[in-house]
Amino acid sequence: MPSSSLISLSGRQVSKVGRHAFTLVELLVVITITGLLVGLLIPAVQSAREAARRMHCRTNLKQLGLAAMSFESSYRHLPGPTMNAHPKTSSYRSDVGLFVNMLPFIEQNALYNSIDKNVPSNSVVNKSKIEKAPSQLKCPSTMDSELLLDLSDRFSGPPVAGLQAQACDYVGNDGSYITGRPAFGTIRLRVGSIVKERRLAEVTDGTSNTFLFWESAGDRLWFSKTVSVAFSAGASSTFAYQIDSNPSNILHSGTRASTKSYLYSWSGFRIGIAVDGRINASNQIGEPFGEHPGLVNFAMTDGSVRSLSEDVDSAVVVALSTAQNQDIAVLE
Repeated sequence: MPSSSLISLSGRQVSKVGRHAFTLVELLVVITITGLLVGLLIPAVQSAREAARRMHCRTNLKQLGLAAMSFESSYRHLPGPTMNAHPKTSSYRSDVGLFVNMLPFIEQNALYNSIDKNVPSNSVVNKSKIEKAPSQLKCPSTMDSELLLDLSDRFSGPPVAGLQAQACDYVGNDGSYITGRPAFGTIRLRVGSIVKERRLAEVTDGTSNTFLFWESAGDRLWFSKTVSVAFSAGASSTFAYQIDSNPSNILHSGTRASTKSYLYSWSGFRIGIAVDGRINASNQIGEPFGEHPGLVNFAMTDGSVRSLSEDVDSAVVVALSTAQNQDIAVLE
């Protein structure tokens, strides 16, 4: 059958060409090719987005690392959380989280000035501040960024009704816990006169090979139960920490504290790398844990930032978490 016909129009003959539609086979081929292209593009786009998030996370840690260097230059010691007394004593009045005193060094002066550092971190006056952590403390790869709810009895101070908190995704390196004893890191807690904060000169393992901060993405609330961890085996508490080499100097509290939701990040004195030295195994007590596929970002004590594979040798991780053991583990 001819594909065209002749039509007489005003005495003239005009050729009319028939229109050819797509066949079902051609349509299926086009759909298949389009699907293949989309399938190839989506992973590339996702990979590009994750690379950007990973770089953002590294930038956050870089800012925190440089802020810690500036802090040390100003105060002659590295930053760390402080507490004026054990929460269970009558002399307890206030506490200050790891990153609070660093706020002026990350251009958060207004927030720093608005926080009352002479009362417990969860006091009514600080309630609104707990709910909005600075952006530098949030890893963009952490999907669960919602506020933690119903935290009225999970802080050291008296309960505050309706308390919420924004978890930090970064914590301080307090060292390794080996055979039940601490090998201290760079971030130390000061409770009254107990524990002297670190000077840079005291990091004798090498500042470029010693962790300062690391990712511990997300948050896990601890409820009252018997804790069995290397540094506080069998302690009936969720708030336990060996604050110096004297085994009797262990802080305990019955509070059901969140691991990383104090104002801002009390985890500087409750965390460390467990005896097995694994990465991405857990974030329950602030171990290195990232949402980036296969790796965790670390800020080193010289202000640099490194990404370590979760497959890195555990002995290297343990060595890099200590500050004075002369067990320098050089990174490639």
